[in-house]
Amino acid sequence: MSDTKQFLDEMMPRIHEAETALHDGDAGLRFEMWSHTDPVTVFGAAFSPIGWPNAREARVELLKLPLVRVGSGCRRRR
Repeated sequence: MSDTKQFLDEMMPRIHEAETALHDGDAGLRFEMWSHTDPVTVFGAAFSPIGWPNAREARVELLKLPLVRVGSGCRRRR
């Protein structure tokens, strides 16, 4: 198995679950996927923190956004 295929097989289910949860109002899985190892940066229009302590604080600010707090009911029926 190629490294790319192995990476995608491991990451795509996690990404899908995290994005669905985000649309349902839960940003926790998305933030768990963020690297905690410096150098960490977050690029955003309102703020661009550098370093994990600042990025963690950005998470608190992102959780205040209406999209993340309210969600849009994205859960699929299985």
